[in-house]
Amino acid sequence: MTYTMCQICQTEQYCFPQFSTEPDQLINTAVCPDCLSKLYNSNLNRY
Repeated sequence: MTYTMCQICQTEQYCFPQFSTEPDQLINTAVCPDCLSKLYNSNLNRY
C-alpha cells in the first residue's frame, strides 16, 4: 500500500495498487480500501 491519490474518490490516502494487464505499466491506478470494497460489492451484486 502506498500513500497516494485514489483514482475513484480523488482523496489522498493509503491506496492499493491496481495492476494492469500491460507489462510496461505495472501499476496504472491506485484505489483506496473504501472504494475497493464498494467496487467489489457492486461487482458481486451484478451477477
